[in-house]
Amino acid sequence: MDIYPSQNDLYYIAKNSPFPMTIARWSDARHLFVNDLFCQMINMDFHLLVGLSSYELCYEEEDIDTSLSILEDMENMGICNNKEVRLKNSKGELLWTVSSGKPFIFQGEKIALVGVQNVTSYRNNIPEINTLLKDEHINLFHSGKLTVDFERQRIFLDNQEIWLTPTEYKLITFLAKNADMVVESDKILRNVWGDGYIGAENLLQKYISRLRYKIGDDTECPQYIITYSGQGYLLAMNNSPIKNTI
Repeated sequence: MDIYPSQNDLYYIAKNSPFPMTIARWSDARHLFVNDLFCQMINMDFHLLVGLSSYELCYEEEDIDTSLSILEDMENMGICNNKEVRLKNSKGELLWTVSSGKPFIFQGEKIALVGVQNVTSYRNNIPEINTLLKDEHINLFHSGKLTVDFERQRIFLDNQEIWLTPTEYKLITFLAKNADMVVESDKILRNVWGDGYIGAENLLQKYISRLRYKIGDDTECPQYIITYSGQGYLLAMNNSPIKNTI
């Protein structure tokens, strides 16, 4: 997992990570995913919130404090002055505090960081951040009733373990590590089966169908594995049915 500066130097994106990670200014806040460890590494004040069901931070809203359940004492474009940062969902329920050290994925909800100041000044710290990130492990993936336990190599649906073949497990974990991103079919084939299987679209479709059946996913209106025709597949982190693209 490495971090790269964006073209406009307003934010950084960590690529090749289990979940996309972006650091951005408040004015650019959209699809921002971070964990507490990363915040600690760059030693900055921050402000956590949970995105809407679309996972887009609608910062254009006039009453953003209410619409996004932003935490208390937001000042100076989102910088939080509290020593303890509290995280709430859209219902105002307390989910987590920084001091608890729990994972930053909560039943498919993504945790967003806003209010980064002087983002470009962190350019000189990128090598050190990358070194520390190599020791960070994310052991669980949650989406609705689906849980992937990377450490124990087990899959659960509604807290009930489901049996997968080694290839099926390798496929769903690869998708989970690229969650909410459309992964090209050939990239999936290369990483799951090897270079010799590039172009074997029928094989991939067969295994995707098997996975959908085992995790109870509707082919026409799936909750989890979304088909992007001519592109690839996406493992969604929310649990709202989405029509496959044509």
